[in-house]
Amino acid sequence: YEIRLSLVGSEMCIRDRSLVFAIVLSLLLTLIEGAAVGATRLQAELAADLGLDSVFAEYHRELMKQYGVFYIDDSYGNEKGGISRVEQHLESYLRYNCNPNTDGKLPVGYSLIRLTNPYLEIEQAAFATDGYGQVWKAQAIECMKEKYGISYINDIRNYLNIIEAHGLVNRDIMSEIDQKKQEFERELEQEEITETDVSTDGGYSYGQINGWLSVLHRIGVTQLIAEDMSSQQIQAGQYISARAKAGNMNQGCGLTEGIETPDGIDDELFYGQYLLDRYGNYINQKEQSLLKYQVEYILYGSDSDAVNLQSMVRRLLAMRAVSNFIYLNATDHAKKDEVKIICEILCTLLLVPEVSDVLTYVVLGVWSYIEAVADVKGLLQGYRIPLLKDRGQWSTNLWDMLKGTVSVESISPNTTNAGLSYEDHLRVFLMLMNRQDKVMRSLDIVEMDIRQTPGNEHFRIDQCISYLKVGFGFSDAGKREYVFDRAMGYQ
Repeated sequence: YEIRLSLVGSEMCIRDRSLVFAIVLSLLLTLIEGAAVGATRLQAELAADLGLDSVFAEYHRELMKQYGVFYIDDSYGNEKGGISRVEQHLESYLRYNCNPNTDGKLPVGYSLIRLTNPYLEIEQAAFATDGYGQVWKAQAIECMKEKYGISYINDIRNYLNIIEAHGLVNRDIMSEIDQKKQEFERELEQEEITETDVSTDGGYSYGQINGWLSVLHRIGVTQLIAEDMSSQQIQAGQYISARAKAGNMNQGCGLTEGIETPDGIDDELFYGQYLLDRYGNYINQKEQSLLKYQVEYILYGSDSDAVNLQSMVRRLLAMRAVSNFIYLNATDHAKKDEVKIICEILCTLLLVPEVSDVLTYVVLGVWSYIEAVADVKGLLQGYRIPLLKDRGQWSTNLWDMLKGTVSVESISPNTTNAGLSYEDHLRVFLMLMNRQDKVMRSLDIVEMDIRQTPGNEHFRIDQCISYLKVGFGFSDAGKREYVFDRAMGYQ
């Protein structure tokens, strides 16, 4: 009986141990399987990340060199591009990352995982031109924030506040002068006065005033600049602005999560500084560019350097004339009183003393515009001009001009070199222009410049990618599948 119990006990012990061993073995196999699956997924994710890193490392070198931004050119220097080309590059990197020994250069061992990548699809892409250039603009602004910091824009804000408070860009002094001139001449007609060449004791007449007004209407850039003007022209239909209007522009997913829409005032100020840093203008021309006055092109959009500079000069003259008119009326009472006395004498001689205030307005406007000519000359020569002048900063003598002893060509600026430069005025006008036009024309310039460089003859900015979201599918030796998404972009 005791022997039988012993045998039965031994059998039960062996059976219990076998059961425990089976459970432990199952657990070990499960852990091994889980570790294998985890390792395979980790390798798959690592291969995907390395592939994306490699694709984004192929950023366009010339864009980075000239404009300080990072983009993948999906044409890779070819005449035509497309997302499929990026997928092909990414696929080649994935094949290598799954099996680094495929080229025979790395002495790696045999892998039991045998990871393959049967599925790859780019699900989203952000192009530089998305949102009519919002993606490009956002990256450019980030570049400026890192370089200058937020405190930089305070001075520009102050200038803009002064300009807005005094209406320096809203008034048209020349139109106001013309209206007052017509009012004065209607009074002469009513009084049947035909002899207007009557002169004061100093030799000043209405004919002289009217003559200078005619000169100011006809003034051109060539009378103001100190050097030859560029004759460069382009065919504007070849660039992104024209393609966008025709609906022939790549469209992607736009700004991605975490990137704010660059539409605030600070953003516009930073983007304006970016344009002045990276683009050429009349004062600081960019070498080997199709257009020498690039910022002026952004402002006015003509296909001719000469026309864009002419538009800029006209606008400068108008703004400076308003500033000078404010000075004559509100600051330098001696000059205003001098003009008023001469006009009262002249109107008395013409038998229309009741409109002396009207003639005074005309003469002050003419003098403001003549002074504006001196101001613009100084700006084009690289000097600075005060936004609002003070005593001692005036350049011209009206009475010498009326007598004909000074011409437009011989007017000299006051070179105190205090105030705003030509580029400061560009900055102001950029801030005030249409935002979409500003970005798209700036991208025209990018295409012009990049196409001038070797291997980039067919460059298109709407083929440049800053963000990708990719769907990956991997399989291992056990035919298990690993499907996931990865996103990456330049920040």
